[in-house]
Amino acid sequence: VLKEVKENVDYTIISEEAWRLLKEKYNGIEIKRYQHVLEGGYKRIEVFYKKFNILLCSNKILRSSENGSKIPYYNFQMSVYKTLKDLKKALVPLFHAIYKNDYYTVVSEDTMRLWKLSIDKNYDEFCSYLTAKCKASRSYEYKIEFPGDYLEPALEETVENARIADEDHIVIELKGLTTSQWSFLGAGVELEGRCDGCYNFRVLKVKCKCKLANYCSEECRLKDKKYHISKCPILEEEDDEMQQTTSSRMGKVGLQNLGNTCFMNSGLQCISNSWLLTEYFLQGKYKNEVNTENPLGTKGVLAKKFASFLQSMWYGSADVFSPWSLKQAIAKFQPMVL
Repeated sequence: VLKEVKENVDYTIISEEAWRLLKEKYNGIEIKRYQHVLEGGYKRIEVFYKKFNILLCSNKILRSSENGSKIPYYNFQMSVYKTLKDLKKALVPLFHAIYKNDYYTVVSEDTMRLWKLSIDKNYDEFCSYLTAKCKASRSYEYKIEFPGDYLEPALEETVENARIADEDHIVIELKGLTTSQWSFLGAGVELEGRCDGCYNFRVLKVKCKCKLANYCSEECRLKDKKYHISKCPILEEEDDEMQQTTSSRMGKVGLQNLGNTCFMNSGLQCISNSWLLTEYFLQGKYKNEVNTENPLGTKGVLAKKFASFLQSMWYGSADVFSPWSLKQAIAKFQPMVL
């Protein structure tokens, strides 16, 4: 039904009995509309359904978005008196028909979650946002902060009470078949996925402040700390005062090749074993001489990263270390290192 049509000008609401008589005589197209009894006994015929947009996100679709592909987009309409649970039920057969030959996409009410995109993001902006987040992910087990509202707690609410407006974007998230987890994060949502400490699929209750690692317990976070520190700028800053322990490697540490970094690693091993320089950094003496105001320098960032690198080499307990933070700090100053 077009928005422009007017009651008693372009159409008239009649009883079902009268409609059947006219149907028998003149035929015509059936356009069903239902009567809703509101508070106080007031009856309302809902002629115009709520029109909104359905966006579909599965793990497979998110992988494609890394290459700039846009997520599927569908126009949908529904009675404002139907619930969000009714919306889910209506979408299952629709997506079944679309993805019936797709082994990687399983559609059911249990594998589907509803989100509402924030009104300050349009479709193109959301697609660009997903592309950037997926490219930045360390794996295909995405953990993306959703820019909008989580609707699952409101499944018993009507479309109207859930505050779904015309032209709103409702995002349907499908659980990954191969990863068995959800891809979006939001307020009030328990994070599920692979723990970076024990590698089991669990509810991830503990996050590193850098948001690059998630754990099922504090025990797993501590277990992974010595491996994660090389990739975590926040942990490096927190561990700026590492102390020598009985398990410290005292410089006898291998360096991971980060991609054509064998020459850099060789140089770092030589510098690390230049004891007078290493001692100068390990004891923190460099802090009094760092020039943070030199416009041609790195504001002390490179010196701090190098000191952290040496602490991990000498005071850490891992046999192998990945000097990502130092490499990235150097790359900001000298892009050739990228």
